Amino acid sequence: MPDGFWDSFGNVLGIGYTENERKRDEYSELYFYLKSRRERIERHIEKVETAYGTYFERSSSLLQSNKIPAYEFENKRGEKDVELSDLLGDFRQARDDIASAQSRAYSKWLMYRERAEAENRERDEANR
Repeated sequence: MPDGFWDSFGNVLGIGYTENERKRDEYSELYFYLKSRRERIERHIEKVETAYGTYFERSSSLLQSNKIPAYEFENKRGEKDVELSDLLGDFRQARDDIASAQSRAYSKWLMYRERAEAENRERDEANR
C-alpha cells in the first residue's frame, strides 16, 4: 500500500511513517493476535482433556459391565472415544498451524524492524 498524503508529507520532513514501519507494526499486531488465539485453543484443549479424564475415571466405576445399560454404553463409547480423539487431533493440528503462522509473523516482524531501523539510520545520517 503506497504512503498516504500525510505520510508522504511527513517523509519529506523526516517524521513520516514508512511502508517498512507500517508492515513492522502490522506483523507485530498479527503476532500478538495469533499468540492470543493459540493460548485460547490450548486452554480449550486442556479443559477437554481434563473433563474427559475425569469422565473416564468416574464412568468406569459407576456401571457394572454385565448389566444391559453398561453393555450398550460400552459399545457406543468406543465410537465416541474415536470421534473425540479425532476432534482433539484436529484441534492440536490447528494449534500447531497457528504456532507456525505465529513464528512466520515473528520472522517477518524482525525483517521489517531491521529495514525500518536501517531507514531511520540512513535518514539520520542524511540529516547530519
